[in-house]
Amino acid sequence: MYKTRIGRGIQLLFILSFLVGVWGCGKRRISPAVELPGYKAELIFKDDFHLGLSHWFLSGEGRVDWTPDSTFQLNPGKDTLTTVLWLDRSLEDNIQIEYEIFFPNSFGIHWIYFCQEEINGKSITQKTLPSTEIWNYFIRYQLKGYEVALHCWNQNGQFIGGSKLRRNPGGILLSGASFDPCQENRKYVIDVAKTGNRIRVYVDGVLVHDVKDRGGFGPVYTKGQMGIGIRGKENTFYVLLNYVRIFQLKPY
Repeated sequence: MYKTRIGRGIQLLFILSFLVGVWGCGKRRISPAVELPGYKAELIFKDDFHLGLSHWFLSGEGRVDWTPDSTFQLNPGKDTLTTVLWLDRSLEDNIQIEYEIFFPNSFGIHWIYFCQEEINGKSITQKTLPSTEIWNYFIRYQLKGYEVALHCWNQNGQFIGGSKLRRNPGGILLSGASFDPCQENRKYVIDVAKTGNRIRVYVDGVLVHDVKDRGGFGPVYTKGQMGIGIRGKENTFYVLLNYVRIFQLKPY
């Protein structure tokens, strides 16, 4: 009788341990590659593109494809026009955007856009975005928000300067790096964190930009959509996206 009770007790412990393990897996916290001091990162959006573009829309003349291993491929349009993949929702301030991107060659440029809205404050929709040669003018002067240029090469494979962080409209330079943090043709993890008027950009955990928008060119942008853009040589340059994660940053 005594041994039987011990045996049942051990079985019960195993069952409880299993249940706790399952519960813990379901509640496991996903953290960004770069954790900012003084902030707790809470995951509010993630997408590995296995379900297609259910949360996104495309602007420009580019196209999207899927590789055999289900990796998402973004291709530029003809005549080296800019193509952008836009998230279909607005994001509030104190956010961190993280994504994994692969550059196969040096025949194009990549941008990450955030806090983007139309000049009148309306959300960006596919209907309001042009798909013609005026696209680059449009995003610089008809939208407001921030943009970061990475992997800065033109369609002929020529280096066109280091990474730059700008404020639109007007392409106002807030921060410039003398180097290209994505110069090699490989996979990178990009983190863009915005807390108040401070913007930080990391590539593989290395800080590339750390700047404050002090409001000298107008109010600091505190909300809006994000987009992942490229421009390059058609049928030559493309990027692969493995995942996108967005975190709300809560100070503590």
